[in-house]
Amino acid sequence: MTFADRYPLARFLELLAMPDGTQDEHVLRCGAPEAMAHLAAARDAGLMTRIAGSRGRRIRLVDAWNAFAAGSPQDETFLSWTMGFTFLLGVVTARMAATREGVAKGAERAHREICEAFDRGDMRYNTPGARFRFDSQMDEVGGEFCEIVVKGWQGTLQAFDLKQDRTVVLTDIVAVPLTHLDIDLPTGELLMADWFRIDAFTKAVDERLDARLSDHRSGEQYSIGSDLGGVNLAKAHLEDAGILQIRTDDGSVVVDVADADDRLVASRSHHPGMRRKHAHAPEGHRRAGTIDCDRHTVMIADRAQIVLLLAEGGDATPEETIDRYMADHRHVVRTSVRPGRWRIHFGPNFGRRANRRKLGIPKGVSPWFTMQRIGDAAPIA
Repeated sequence: MTFADRYPLARFLELLAMPDGTQDEHVLRCGAPEAMAHLAAARDAGLMTRIAGSRGRRIRLVDAWNAFAAGSPQDETFLSWTMGFTFLLGVVTARMAATREGVAKGAERAHREICEAFDRGDMRYNTPGARFRFDSQMDEVGGEFCEIVVKGWQGTLQAFDLKQDRTVVLTDIVAVPLTHLDIDLPTGELLMADWFRIDAFTKAVDERLDARLSDHRSGEQYSIGSDLGGVNLAKAHLEDAGILQIRTDDGSVVVDVADADDRLVASRSHHPGMRRKHAHAPEGHRRAGTIDCDRHTVMIADRAQIVLLLAEGGDATPEETIDRYMADHRHVVRTSVRPGRWRIHFGPNFGRRANRRKLGIPKGVSPWFTMQRIGDAAPIA
């Protein structure tokens, strides 16, 4: 069955006649099911395959497409909405054609081009010879903003490479590995928050990281929204500012300290499957505090480094400023640990992938990262 059979010209003309602002509802109610039925027919005929270059990546539309192609749909409503929106873009093209050629002639031509595009599976209805591209989608693993290019029901991922100054076809990737970073805590006064909202602190950190992050060619490399970007951003803050920024989500994080060896574990205060929040520390641990992660991060630093950055940012009384800040803010953590060099273990999906026994992660928690002392610290420069 052709797409013109599924969605005839008469219905298309009705859609064009609808007032502005109402086509979306019509497309999702009518055009989307027809588009999905056409997609299913292509899949059942063996024409539709998974999108090349998508293994190891996490892109919602791509994941929905691949699952549908494999016959095990997930997030099918989102895929349906996207296909309906694709159809709506064809309506915009038809209106432009109708303006140039008259409603009947322009609509007929646009309808024919849309239907032929869906039949071919390369969606060439936008401009002559141009493939239709879905809106850019961010890969939550690698951080690239990808375009899904479909031709003959075969999809590829493409992205504009700023360093090469050209569009490249993306290939499969492997998961970003778990990692660790070492931070010096020479005073042993450990401060943690989602961010220290003090102008002088922000100014100093921004200035230190400016050379690295202001280069537009490396923007995606440090995106907090991706697995790789989160790891790179943590390394950048440590190397340039002497502090750590660990990616989380926007929930609360509880910090617990092991009685036996002072290891720290930072965990979700609540996660799916839990009957209630972690109201108390796990057995053998004491609760250091809770952090509200509005910025989707936890900032880790020795007090001395925060004082240094405040002074660098122009604060005349940095000692008093940080004491006042910690006293005035409830959901921050201030705890004493053994001075020295501490190792932070973290990374994407840390709670599922970490060796819990080796890292001393207690049962029943969903950790973001752990910390343990590994040696002596170098003095603050």
